[in-house]
Amino acid sequence: MVELTPIEILNGSMSIVMVTIIIIVGIALISKYFKYKSRPLLFMGISLILLISVWFTHGLALILILTTGNGLSPEIFFICEYTLIPWATLAWMVVITELMYKDKQKLILSIYAIFGVVYTVIFYYLLFTNIALIGELESPIDPHNGPFMTGYLLIILINVFITGLLFFRDSRKSQDSEIRLKGLLFFLSSTSLVIASILDTFPLNIILIIVVRGLLVLASIEVYGAFLLPNWMKKLFLKQESS
Repeated sequence: MVELTPIEILNGSMSIVMVTIIIIVGIALISKYFKYKSRPLLFMGISLILLISVWFTHGLALILILTTGNGLSPEIFFICEYTLIPWATLAWMVVITELMYKDKQKLILSIYAIFGVVYTVIFYYLLFTNIALIGELESPIDPHNGPFMTGYLLIILINVFITGLLFFRDSRKSQDSEIRLKGLLFFLSSTSLVIASILDTFPLNIILIIVVRGLLVLASIEVYGAFLLPNWMKKLFLKQESS
């Protein structure tokens, strides 16, 4: 039977809470697609839900250990954690190209789709031939990434940050204060996600777990504001009564 430390239990428990909140935000964005018929809303919701699979696996491992006494094998853990990332990134790029690079959308998405397929092939090859390049489980619910995953995730984080920055820069050209605020919120969400992901690679302690999970929830709220901008955000950030 697998035994867990208090830190590991906290990590898994907070991951469950965080994942639940972010899935709710993702579903809320997707549900608004049916009202506004906006593809960015649909694909941003999909991207959030797919991306959060990285931390969903921590919670899943905790639940299995508490209910069955056994955790996930390294192979299953990494499959659950990392196989959806390229498709979360592709959905993210659908959003970006819908809003800024519509004329180059097919080319950009084709490149990201090919990149995702290549990543998937390499990932599964390494998974069954040299799993150390993907990573190892430092604990039953927390992995340590190997060189391949570290490099790939770094590329994804750079992509998230740069696209968030480009979206923010583009929004600053608008005379509409709400559009500028949405651009700022999107950039803040990208930054929150990147910072949380980087901090999550450090040795875990109580403070770091709380900060990382809090930043990820904050990122989802900032994304929600960037695309739907509820009245309470307008009042908070624009200092005016919404009509």
